[in-house]
Amino acid sequence: MSKRSGHAILLSTRMLADQGYLATLLTEEFGLVRGLLRKVDGLCAGDTVRFEHTRRLQGQLGRLTLEVVVSRAALMFTTPVATMAANHLAETCHHVLPEDHPYPELYAASVGVWHGTSPWWLRVAEWERTLLTSIGYGLSLADDPVPCPMGEQLMYVSPTSGRAVSAHVGAPYAARLLPLPSVWGGPWVDDATDSRHALNLTGTFLHKAWQGKALTARPRLMEHLALQERLPSHETPLADGHGAGQHVRYG
Repeated sequence: MSKRSGHAILLSTRMLADQGYLATLLTEEFGLVRGLLRKVDGLCAGDTVRFEHTRRLQGQLGRLTLEVVVSRAALMFTTPVATMAANHLAETCHHVLPEDHPYPELYAASVGVWHGTSPWWLRVAEWERTLLTSIGYGLSLADDPVPCPMGEQLMYVSPTSGRAVSAHVGAPYAARLLPLPSVWGGPWVDDATDSRHALNLTGTFLHKAWQGKALTARPRLMEHLALQERLPSHETPLADGHGAGQHVRYG
């Protein structure tokens, strides 16, 4: 019998016939964890929870007991983009992360999606960049490995290597390169254009990581974010909710 516990982001729940519900967590210490729950009333994707995971043998699903620390049900109900982001995080983690392997930077980035105050497109792009780094598709955007005139600004990213190059180096291949977003060191552009550059860059490498799987949550999120760019934002940032949980146990 083994037991482990800690903090996690609830990614998803789904019914498993008479066995109850299958819950998937992104945990702080153990990475992706799956287990069985008896009930899910009052839980929603994106919640921060304390968990206990008990199993008899390594590799078994085991049983989960959850206690909500920060509920995000109100956010999901009032902010459609939050629900779409939660679906994207859950679907992507499910398809690219192995179980029981810690990703501390990705966990921190996932918390940042919900506690952040930057625009949603940037929260998603930063999370995707961290995910890519965690699974070995890291983007090298801080320096130019190819000699170029001193002080020249980085401008492009190779869709093959993920390395940034300067205008001088990239000019002959510009049609085949991706723009380096200004938020990550590229030339200044307006926010709408920069959001497209950033999400197109991370999306290019996510498609490689998905290895041909036809995922649906990200395209829906991208469509919604594209519509948001044309509308003023009236969103109120989510306050840091430590200590504001419901303290209801699920198991």
